[in-house]
Amino acid sequence: MKKDNVFDYKKTKAELDEILAWFENSDVSLDEALDKYKMAEDLLKELEAYLIDTQAKIQQITKKLDK
Repeated sequence: MKKDNVFDYKKTKAELDEILAWFENSDVSLDEALDKYKMAEDLLKELEAYLIDTQAKIQQITKKLDK
């Protein structure tokens, strides 16, 4: 997740992958599954926001290059 206001895409994606693998390979309680689901949902939101921001930055750079 975020550390010192610096987003680490690779680390966040790895955390999400770890949770998804846990769901695929674990026999756990419903309460634990709900907690993991919430964590995955939060990670997905962070990743989506980062990708949207990155896309906007790329579009700005492309517009500057087109001029």
